[in-house]
Amino acid sequence: MLAGDALKDTFGVLAKELNATTLAQELRRQIGPKVDELAAAQSLLASNRLPGGQMLDAAIGFSRVILKATDEDAIGTFNDTHRAIKDAIKRATEVAQSVTDPHIKDLEEAARIVRQVWPELRGEADWTPALEERAVVLADRIDRETFFRDLHDIEIDTQFIANHYRERHRTALAQRDAAFEAARIQLRATAGFDRLTPGQLDALLRPLTPLPAPGSTLAHLRSETEAASPRLRFAIAELRRILEGERLIAVDLAPYFGAGLETEAELDQALKDIRERCAALILAGKKVVLA
Repeated sequence: MLAGDALKDTFGVLAKELNATTLAQELRRQIGPKVDELAAAQSLLASNRLPGGQMLDAAIGFSRVILKATDEDAIGTFNDTHRAIKDAIKRATEVAQSVTDPHIKDLEEAARIVRQVWPELRGEADWTPALEERAVVLADRIDRETFFRDLHDIEIDTQFIANHYRERHRTALAQRDAAFEAARIQLRATAGFDRLTPGQLDALLRPLTPLPAPGSTLAHLRSETEAASPRLRFAIAELRRILEGERLIAVDLAPYFGAGLETEAELDQALKDIRERCAALILAGKKVVLA
């Protein structure tokens, strides 16, 4: 394509004369203002870590060469790059019109969903293929250079996954709080609880009182839920130690059963070992509790 035709195709204008000087002057007059538009769009994408900036970078480079080169070199460069410049100008216009502050916030939330929330959900035992499909599509859309054409769909997919996560988080939080509440109730019902001092009560109840968890992950909430029972056992053992002093000994039954028993002979041996351990402690004047 000749430079005059390329000028019309890119900017919609015709050079009044087709000599090199006139054509180069018109070319620079048209490209000059567009460099600022290209740079503004590129800066907007880069500052918000959005894709599509490479195309604009390239067009800015071509345009600056044209502005500074000799007439002949400017025309030659434009002939070789006018399609890239035309596409970049169109891209810059679309970015400027589409990527507003509210949309930037939506895109930041979409990126958070893809990079933080979805990996959490994928760690759940019962995530569904439909949920994975939404996450995969969302990740693809926000990584496209033409992401700004899918802003509505990006918002819908983001909200779908975010709502699903919020519901799971709410359920996991409720389960954790219920587990610790049950543990506190059981501790309070343990014989001797009412004989403790306020300081002792606080020390026992504090590990059974979970902290607010607005930023906790699902895995963290579930691990805390599982920790309620061990913490309760420790609190009860500590309560008994406080009341009985050094005389109280807790015998952990787990080592006697290992990975499990398969025969009556193994069961008899385990019970025999437990009885011998407890008998030795009692003989030594200790009070034995099984843990």
